[in-house]
Amino acid sequence: MSNTETNFDAGRTYSMTSVCDSNCRWTFKVVRRTAKSVWLMDDSGEISRRVISRYNGEEQVFPLGKYSMAPILGAGKVYEQVGKLEVVR
Repeated sequence: MSNTETNFDAGRTYSMTSVCDSNCRWTFKVVRRTAKSVWLMDDSGEISRRVISRYNGEEQVFPLGKYSMAPILGAGKVYEQVGKLEVVR
């Protein structure tokens, strides 16, 4: 288990990739959060509420639903775009 905790921050954008295709990428912006939930805005502007779980000190949610091989959005995957360069750190 990790000694550091990684949490979602309101106003930040996070990224996740498909389990089957690493070129398939989704980005979500956290528009609001509480201790147990985050509200995510997708690329089309739709907002959905998701319950936060924690794995190895990192907050995680399932933005597309919880099913076999569902992509997981982790708080450690902060997404930034500088010009045409996309950075995930």
